Amino acid sequence: PMGIKFAVSYGEMLTAPQRRAIIQALGCEVFNVYGLEEFGAVGVECEKHEGFHLNSESFILEIVDQQGNPLPPNTQGVVVITSLLNHIMPFIRYESGDRGYILDISCLCGLRTPRFIIQGRYGSFLELRNRKIHHFEIAGLLEKYSESIQHYQVRRKNYSHIKIELVPRHPLGDEMLLIKQDLRQLVGDAVKVDILSVERIQPLPGGKIPAIITESAAV
Repeated sequence: PMGIKFAVSYGEMLTAPQRRAIIQALGCEVFNVYGLEEFGAVGVECEKHEGFHLNSESFILEIVDQQGNPLPPNTQGVVVITSLLNHIMPFIRYESGDRGYILDISCLCGLRTPRFIIQGRYGSFLELRNRKIHHFEIAGLLEKYSESIQHYQVRRKNYSHIKIELVPRHPLGDEMLLIKQDLRQLVGDAVKVDILSVERIQPLPGGKIPAIITESAAV
């Protein structure tokens, strides 16, 4: 044992496989933090690990539809945040770029601050010749391979050709064929699908690894 009491994840979406890998490597509990570069930490997990507790002394978090209308609890929508601390450059109903929903059930930890779930970025689409695929659809497809895949990135070469880079946890073998079959069902037979196993996916300068990269708009 390394003697580490806990680890904090911040800056990227923490997936269930990533959490398990960190726990296994460090031998400690992992707490996730939701934040934005403009605000810092907006919400944190408690020991129950069932969503984020809002730092309500500093922020108001709302879930709205595409027209900005507030949505009720347990309804998915766009996350907008109001900062209560920045008096020089106020952020009022700032659109975060994330999707999520507010939970209406009190947390068993006893903390009574609002609690919310973040599902990920909502503006990332894979545009192909005859359809547009949201990255949530791709993430849902690859979730069943989460024990084998650590990271992935979809690169659109053009409207009828995509390349998927996978960072595997172990040699994939026949799983590569299964993943390709599932992706082909999602994108259609008219789209060429290449899958490549890589050791690492290069993050952007800010440290993010986007799920979808558009390399060309050419047909």
